[in-house]
Amino acid sequence: MIEKNKEITSIQIAERLKVSDKTIKRDMATLKEQGRLQRVGSLKSGYWEVLNDSE
Repeated sequence: MIEKNKEITSIQIAERLKVSDKTIKRDMATLKEQGRLQRVGSLKSGYWEVLNDSE
């Protein structure tokens, strides 16, 4: 979902997957720690970037 829409919010992801926003935030934090996801810019006007293993 993030690759298709870099500006998607955790709330939108949670609604589509029918899980809580807290679950998505926890999963995104894990992906950030693993170096697979990063936030570019501010929380309000930024976007998500999915990182490849080679980066």
